[in-house]
Amino acid sequence: MKIVLLNAAAPDYAWNKSYTPEDFLKAVREWEQMPVSPASVISGKPDGYHIYRASSFHAAQTAELWLGPEAAGSCETTDLLNEIPLFPYTEEQRDIPLWQYKLQGHRQWKNGDARQPESYRESVTRGQELCDLLEERGEDAVLISHERRILLLVELLRKRNYQIRRGSVFRLSPLERILAARDIPTCGNCAHNCQLAHPGCEIGKDKARLLKVKGRL
Repeated sequence: MKIVLLNAAAPDYAWNKSYTPEDFLKAVREWEQMPVSPASVISGKPDGYHIYRASSFHAAQTAELWLGPEAAGSCETTDLLNEIPLFPYTEEQRDIPLWQYKLQGHRQWKNGDARQPESYRESVTRGQELCDLLEERGEDAVLISHERRILLLVELLRKRNYQIRRGSVFRLSPLERILAARDIPTCGNCAHNCQLAHPGCEIGKDKARLLKVKGRL
């Protein structure tokens, strides 16, 4: 079983460098309702995959951009893929840098602070429920979701012995895809155990060449 996690497309929103808590919430709501960038393009069609998407506006638009309006209507919608909400970490009405809302809000979420509407423990429970559903069905799946939810799902899938293939080590970009599977070919002969689709050392590259010759990669 293969699981593709697709980060939804995003709008070209002009975030300010700082906000009061009230204005930060307004900006988040504006961003959530703003159409995604018209330049968003997703290559390849997910033939043979069951597609799940968050119930958010951006996830719906992403599905339409990728599949077309008619096919997008057949996606299975679930709140389990909605973004983990991020609320102001303080009620103090002063200008606070945007990065501080993200950092302190993330810490509160991890620590179960009541200012965040969903705690880390609750997020894990929702994630495990989704993973259980996927494994029960046992079919290849595409999950159209959002950055914070996807990163948590990747963490949970690793603990279930899925191997993760990702093209970047930095923060998720809009429309970036992550592959999770238990049968991604790996080298097994080098210290960092290269995934053979992206070998990082000469041992891994040699083994990848050999498997390509045999038609197994």
